Amino acid sequence: MATVTITLDDSMKDALEDPFYSTANMERLNKSITQLNARKGTEHELIEAE
Repeated sequence: MATVTITLDDSMKDALEDPFYSTANMERLNKSITQLNARKGTEHELIEAE
């Protein structure tokens, strides 16, 4: 069996620690994408940031 070593720079480490890239959020995003692809999404207007 081969071993692969990867060195991450600081920006990559920051991205991995970002909650957006968490396993739970990735699962939610994938579920949402599947629903949208099945045309089960709901269109709505964007909410403006205050």
